[in-house]
Amino acid sequence: MPTVLYHKDVFAPASVFRSPGVMRVRYGHHAVSAAESDRYGNLSRHLRPYVDMDEAEIVEVEVTNGEISKRVIRVPVEDDLVLVLVVNADGFVKTVWGNLASDTHKTLDRSKFVQHH
Repeated sequence: MPTVLYHKDVFAPASVFRSPGVMRVRYGHHAVSAAESDRYGNLSRHLRPYVDMDEAEIVEVEVTNGEISKRVIRVPVEDDLVLVLVVNADGFVKTVWGNLASDTHKTLDRSKFVQHH
């Protein structure tokens, strides 16, 4: 089976976007470095060992061979700022970046994602 991408603003089947609850996460070197040098300042203070997916916004889900392999999530960290994490299914965080809470993703390339079932 191929790898497919789902985005919450394109097509988001409930079974794929269901929260897995609280996940223990590990940050790779790239993720830590990205947090320390983010355009919104040093965000490494927001890197937590656990992420409550019920409090996060699941934005994108990658499915490989019928299993969730990666999620892109937005976690509120300040009044006007969210931390975006790219998290493998095993909890490994590949990268992070800060984003304004008000970002509406007007540049979203919908063609990269599954459009419907």
